[in-house]
Amino acid sequence: MTEAAAMPLTYLTAYEALVERLEIKKGEKAALLIINGAGGVGAVASQIAREILNLPVVITTASRPNTIEFTKRMGATHVLNHREDLEKQLKELNLEVPLK
Repeated sequence: MTEAAAMPLTYLTAYEALVERLEIKKGEKAALLIINGAGGVGAVASQIAREILNLPVVITTASRPNTIEFTKRMGATHVLNHREDLEKQLKELNLEVPLK
């Protein structure tokens, strides 16, 4: 019951951040960077970004093998190691989409 009760809060927080605050539109050709993609809100934000908003690139941060795999299952197209230089890793992805 506790887990079920927590779901609306994480989904609402992620949805408001992506749709209401960042004003991301469905099918927008953009990349999204989610810090802590393995956390509750980050995992939900990845799902919303990929499955509902159909963003082509969703980048998350994680460092352990199990959290890297988890964020990929949640929708991350790329995972950066948050223990290393994020800017350098972003540049190495050589993305062709505009960052918003």
